[in-house]
Amino acid sequence: MADNKEKLYGYTVGNNFFKDKIQALAFHKSNSIDKINLYFLDDQWKDVCWNIEPKESMHELMDIRCKQLRDSYKHISLLFSGGYDSTTILNTFIRNNLTINELIIWKREWLPDDIQEFSYAYEVGKHLKKNIWPNIKLTVYTKTVQDMITYYKKYGKKWIENSGNRLGLDKNVRDFEFETKKELWGLHEKKDHVVIEGRDKPRLDFVDNKWYSTMHDIVLTDCMNNSAEHFYFSADFPELHVKQCYLMIRWLEKNFQCTHEMIHRLQSGLMEKSFYEQWNLAIGRDSITHHDSKYGIHKKIWTGGMQSYDNKMLENALKSISPETIRIWENGINEIKHFFTKFSPEAAVISPQKYIRDYIPQNSN
Repeated sequence: MADNKEKLYGYTVGNNFFKDKIQALAFHKSNSIDKINLYFLDDQWKDVCWNIEPKESMHELMDIRCKQLRDSYKHISLLFSGGYDSTTILNTFIRNNLTINELIIWKREWLPDDIQEFSYAYEVGKHLKKNIWPNIKLTVYTKTVQDMITYYKKYGKKWIENSGNRLGLDKNVRDFEFETKKELWGLHEKKDHVVIEGRDKPRLDFVDNKWYSTMHDIVLTDCMNNSAEHFYFSADFPELHVKQCYLMIRWLEKNFQCTHEMIHRLQSGLMEKSFYEQWNLAIGRDSITHHDSKYGIHKKIWTGGMQSYDNKMLENALKSISPETIRIWENGINEIKHFFTKFSPEAAVISPQKYIRDYIPQNSN
């Protein structure tokens, strides 16, 4: 497995590498994100042949990935939400008769259990323990409203310097949790222990009737500062990511009148909610039953979390018990706007395009 997890995803300004967008902008003394570059496994994937589709099926590639992980680590923990990504990983381990040692189920106190999939995910865990893996450990990690209050009181408006690129009020993201609570996750035993995270779907560009693979930093926000092993895009197994790009392209060509604007809307979660399910199934994710996960109702991957359902619910919870926390958060946002007058939280930094193939019209399929 890749030894250096410190430089997989981030920002570059010349030869300088950063894991924080604001730090990269400050170093460049620039107002514009056009002056910084997104690093997405650039060195690790520099020899990938993007214009050749892997011959294996998605199932076969996921089987290989699971075996690769099981052979590399003594203890495997899976961050499990019950959504498409983590459910497919779980099912693949089961299909291959490979053991997962621990499910880590994330809970946010300010969200109803059904919205955050917690109750459903925990029921799945209990079923596994009863019927498949009696020794599996079920770890529930709860992020509380008081945790958020403590965080903002500690840092004041300088919280922005520890934002991990997430500008939303809800600082429940795993980047600083991984790094500040290594023993909780078992990551102080890195050689023997891995925490697998199910990120994420491919991102495509469609320009002049040509398909390109790319990545958006908004998608990578929760990856840049944590020590998890990301199942679907790995330094050790690019074929899995490349295959998904081809599957996604064929689905888009078959079902849509493809334009650059349409592709952008779909990938930003701004289109009809049923497309979220279709997208997942098309690229090889397993079908799921939990309603909110199925349609991605509360999943907003834009504006750095600032307009997510999660963010709004935390704001509502804080209004009565700690309005000062909200003011501290707003002060940090305003400070960014003051120093970087042309910077917009909604704007994504996009990695260099990798040409895949030309567009094939539907009547040519």
